[in-house]
Amino acid sequence: MHRKERGEDHCQAQDRPQQAAPSPVPTRTAPRPVPPRTASDRPGQQPPDQRQGGDQRGVGRVRHRDGQRTGGALQAAPLPNQEPRDPLPQGAEQKVQEAQTLKIIFLNARSLMSKLDHLNVLINDERPHILCITETWCNSNITNAMLNIPDYYIDDELRVDRADTANGIGGGLIVYCRNDILIKPVYDINDFVQFCKFQVFDSEEKNPITITLVYRSPNTTHENTLKLANLIEKCEKKAMFIGDFNCPKLNVNEGTADNKSRPLLEACQNSFLENSIEFATHAAGNSLDLCLSNIPENIFNVEDLGNLGNSDHSIIKIELEFSPKFNASEQLIRDWRKGRRRGAKNIFE
Repeated sequence: MHRKERGEDHCQAQDRPQQAAPSPVPTRTAPRPVPPRTASDRPGQQPPDQRQGGDQRGVGRVRHRDGQRTGGALQAAPLPNQEPRDPLPQGAEQKVQEAQTLKIIFLNARSLMSKLDHLNVLINDERPHILCITETWCNSNITNAMLNIPDYYIDDELRVDRADTANGIGGGLIVYCRNDILIKPVYDINDFVQFCKFQVFDSEEKNPITITLVYRSPNTTHENTLKLANLIEKCEKKAMFIGDFNCPKLNVNEGTADNKSRPLLEACQNSFLENSIEFATHAAGNSLDLCLSNIPENIFNVEDLGNLGNSDHSIIKIELEFSPKFNASEQLIRDWRKGRRRGAKNIFE
């Protein structure tokens, strides 16, 4: 029986069509090296750069202005012939730049109370960290509450009203600071009329920038100009003077000045200060508003934003490379994940 079955199987095998011989197996080459997998290579996940909303928390990388990224454990080696990744989403790029940039807006108001509506529009559009204003024309009858701007505060030491004129007309200084920025007023024994000084701290609180807001009246005395020159000569290591100097003949970068402004030129030269505003800032074509600093290499943008209402001075936007220290939020946020669910259930039942 067994032999017959094997014989029948053999006949059936002969009746079957013969299959083609398998093709020869190609020789295997060395495997191409595969770069290490990252969080962006996992299936079903998008790269951190392409997440919705531009959320960069936990990415651990910084995009510099030249477009290069540095640092971070999630940086993968590029594949051969791989196209570069898309740039960061616009919102994320702005957040990175803001963390590394200090934005200051300076303007000559010529009556701040009459231009608060214009000022609110400007603030909402630009969102500067610091707003410096000269010729506020304020007096003791105008309170800080009347000058309030949402999300900004006024330090009493950084508001200087002019007391030697009727109702403060012809002068006055005020500094608005965004609520999330840490600054510190600085006291100085110099009695030049008018100035106020403050420090902006960096993220590590090691190298603050000292900013002095200045208003020099065109009718000031020679003695008052000498006091301003003394204030400039004793400036800090990282210092910036912003304001209305009313010296149309003063050109710090070219080293020219008339007799009235020569003490200021010499003080700037002794302190190695340069002016970063190189365009006319007044309707008459004069450069009355200056930005003097001993860190001009950090300033990468100075822009004319037009006029505030009927003011005859330009609004100046100044941006410099600086990582300001942000205040920690004091808002309390409840973490419901750590709550007692059973107790909450009993309350609502």
